[in-house]
Amino acid sequence: MTSSESRDNLIFQINKGLKEAYQAEEEYWRQQSRQMWLNLGDKNSGYFHAATRGRRARSNISVIEGRHCGSEHITEDLDETNTKLIQIPSPEEIRTAIFSIHPDKAPSPDGFSASFFHLNWETIGNDITLEIQRFFTSGVLPRGINATHICLIPKKPAPKLVADYMPIALCNVYYKIISKILNARLHLILNGLISENQSAFVPGRAISDNVMITHEILHFLKISKAKKRGSMAIKTDMTKAYDRVKWEYIKLVLERV
Repeated sequence: MTSSESRDNLIFQINKGLKEAYQAEEEYWRQQSRQMWLNLGDKNSGYFHAATRGRRARSNISVIEGRHCGSEHITEDLDETNTKLIQIPSPEEIRTAIFSIHPDKAPSPDGFSASFFHLNWETIGNDITLEIQRFFTSGVLPRGINATHICLIPKKPAPKLVADYMPIALCNVYYKIISKILNARLHLILNGLISENQSAFVPGRAISDNVMITHEILHFLKISKAKKRGSMAIKTDMTKAYDRVKWEYIKLVLERV
């Protein structure tokens, strides 16, 4: 082998080794940058270097802002709300609750209707007030106070099926007074507890809003000229919605609060 051939072969081997080294370096930085390969065979080491530096800069933790004060503020708000809900009711609050019950409602299991309490409040008012306040202090109801009678109200003439009846619970007035007090207190904070998507049973919201939104959606679907992507509306009728409520979950939430 001549010296010229040896030199050419050496240059070839050096170039081959250098090319393999470049490829290995490029593959390393491609993996480090976690980017998809741009064009097979292109020399993108500079791009991968920049991408890696950018990713490392984003991943670097330089500052962490504490939210401790915000958490304390939220906790204080919850504690304040909870205190308002469980505080001992005043005689005026109890009287307002009892007189908000319709006097002609069906009698409860103990046989007394709200009318009896209204007519005789001057006589029994102090005793009832002390009993209600004692419940908020101890958290214990007297035995039998929360007893109820289940009454079936026909939804239509000549009902035959169980689904044709609407069950209602006839509660003792004593129990209703406590419910009215809690309901009045919750009424003031419901807007902050219930999602904005729920448009009924919340002060300041109307279920008719859903009707308007539905009309807007159907109008959009009607005039839409989309060809690649289509849409449709589905109407569902959820019967007996309250029968699908997980009462055990609600009980646990209320006990936790």
